[in-house]
Amino acid sequence: MSAEAIAGIEWVRPLGRGSVTEVFAVRSTTSAERFALKRIRPAKRNDPLALHLLKTEARVGLAIQHPNVIRTVAAHLKFTPRYLLLEWLEGETLRRRLNRQHKFSWRAIAEILRDCAAGLAALHGKGFIHGDIKPDNIYLLRGGGTKVIDLGFAHRPNEHRSMQEEGYVLGTAQYVAPELCEDQSIDDYSSDLFSLGVTAFEMFTRRLPYPFVSSEELLRLHRDTLPELLVSTELDTPRVLIELVNALLSRRPKKRPSAANLQKEMTRLLAINRRLAA
Repeated sequence: MSAEAIAGIEWVRPLGRGSVTEVFAVRSTTSAERFALKRIRPAKRNDPLALHLLKTEARVGLAIQHPNVIRTVAAHLKFTPRYLLLEWLEGETLRRRLNRQHKFSWRAIAEILRDCAAGLAALHGKGFIHGDIKPDNIYLLRGGGTKVIDLGFAHRPNEHRSMQEEGYVLGTAQYVAPELCEDQSIDDYSSDLFSLGVTAFEMFTRRLPYPFVSSEELLRLHRDTLPELLVSTELDTPRVLIELVNALLSRRPKKRPSAANLQKEMTRLLAINRRLAA
């Protein structure tokens, strides 16, 4: 770990890295409070795109205060070292739980969808698209509840059009909405809902609705073919939940429920189930 001296910060350990940024566990030397520190990787520090994305992430994170979205505590971007301080979370990502071959009950899936939808509704309500919803960016808290994390690709609709026109695909190929593969000018909130639908499909089946191939071929499949629809294999799974997941996977953005409506439907479904179980 290459740790730069930052006043008031004690470096603890690396947590992970992406193509542009890396994240570390750190501790305040005055309060002993723990945080996650996100910075541009040393090899990318002179990359204008990397700095643009970090600044955009800071702008989005500081604008959102919601229990289902990771909290940005502070942003230090004017001078080097440039970094974000994020709240410390206890738990694990949905990806890690899926990798353990965990079998989710429909209720657990509905709760995760409800919380993610609430977080996305908060982002969308402020005019931001998350841009990279997938199991790696969904955090399951140790005490219960879910947070949407990693705002690295968050943006306003069409804000990243110039980068997309240059060939960048902002997001992850396995989860990206089909309209982003066929017409980069179509960039709105419903793309997050498609990505959440792929994630829900994966929680139910432990696989993706498209075959795993190269990123280029996967983008072609997104553009030219329909995703596999979810069919329940559990007798107790409510039909409405299966129908909502399949609606999220619609190739037509206007056919997908909004984040606010999805949150409402999941809340209603879980409330009905609790009443029936009482």
